[in-house]
Amino acid sequence: MQWPAALCAAVGTSLLVLFCVACFVRPPVQKASITDCETVGQSFQWAQKLPLKRAISGLPTFGLIGGMTLALLAIMMFMMVMPSIPVGLEVHLLKPGAGPSKSDAWTEPLVIWVADAGPSKPPNLYLNSKLVPWDELDHTLKEELGRRRDWVVYVGGDDVLAWQYVATVIDVCRGYHAKVFLVTGNTAKRTVR
Repeated sequence: MQWPAALCAAVGTSLLVLFCVACFVRPPVQKASITDCETVGQSFQWAQKLPLKRAISGLPTFGLIGGMTLALLAIMMFMMVMPSIPVGLEVHLLKPGAGPSKSDAWTEPLVIWVADAGPSKPPNLYLNSKLVPWDELDHTLKEELGRRRDWVVYVGGDDVLAWQYVATVIDVCRGYHAKVFLVTGNTAKRTVR
């Protein structure tokens, strides 16, 4: 670390010395001569008819507009490329030991249970203990929710299932803006069966 610091100090000192020398020692000013003829003067003010512009008259309009346009395009590109924040599937959990509760005295809680049907078979789907085909889940759920005042659905599945099946059911329920409670094991099995 000492060698690079010493090198930087030496370069900086030499630059300061060169700057001081350039300030105090000025080369002799030579007058520009257009012609050697003595009858012609060296002043050509008579040839200038238009006033001179200032050296820097302002920012160039093309650069200013072009820079702002490119900045806006860059911001738009960053917004398009920026990854979106995943929202996920919103679910609620029951307290341990609590079961699905009735929203009113006239209707049973709406419980959907995904049951394992065996290896290499799609799982069975039960809506309040009734077997429902997967392709009719959307229609059946819509009918059941239409009969209820509060749209609350309790969803659960067997432990051996892939999570995608339960997530599909939750997604269908959330499509109707129903409040979804995730129930586990014995609580839902007692309710469904």
